[in-house]
Amino acid sequence: MSIATIAAGQVFRWYGSALGEQASLVVLGADPGPLRAGQERLRELNEKWSPYGPRSEIARVNAYPGVMLPVSADTVRLAGLLAAGGLLVDVRHGRVGRLGDAELAAGAAARSLAIELVLDEVVAAGATSATIGLGALSGIQTR
Repeated sequence: MSIATIAAGQVFRWYGSALGEQASLVVLGADPGPLRAGQERLRELNEKWSPYGPRSEIARVNAYPGVMLPVSADTVRLAGLLAAGGLLVDVRHGRVGRLGDAELAAGAAARSLAIELVLDEVVAAGATSATIGLGALSGIQTR
């Protein structure tokens, strides 16, 4: 048993894919609940920000140029990071739209924001610390 395990609890790991990249989530805590919360949050963000799929808010915005569409607070936040040349964001009303032919491509911005949101969720769920990797990007957070 390592010093970290004795001091802070057990290590729980998950490996899979999300947002088009290989993904890993490692959580240090007393139980696997925070790991499950992180997995669920990552699954939710993957559905919202995938370029395809029936629940993809990105696909919906891309399918209706010129229309301000209602989206989740997560997607409004992501669009705010990407707001440039033809992307319109209405934070107050939770709407995003695009002008022109250029489709919204979330890419690295979505992965960076997902890392931040998942780490916040895992620590809020009771983890002592957590680390996540999405492709070449990674993050760590402790309580």
